[in-house]
Amino acid sequence: MADIKGLVDKAKGFLGSKTGQDGLAKGADAVKKATGGKFDSQVDKGVDAAKKFAGGEADKSEGQPS
Repeated sequence: MADIKGLVDKAKGFLGSKTGQDGLAKGADAVKKATGGKFDSQVDKGVDAAKKFAGGEADKSEGQPS
């Protein structure tokens, strides 16, 4: 069986890196484009959860009406 804690630590490390953050942003943009913006708030919540999981601050401005 795989070392789950090791996998979680690797995921946190990747998501906390510049490459991981760029990947999250690009992935979120791709999903938003593919869905025509229909699920923007859910995508933003997912990105925020991933950032929080990685130990970073979630962007408070995303998903907020302007």
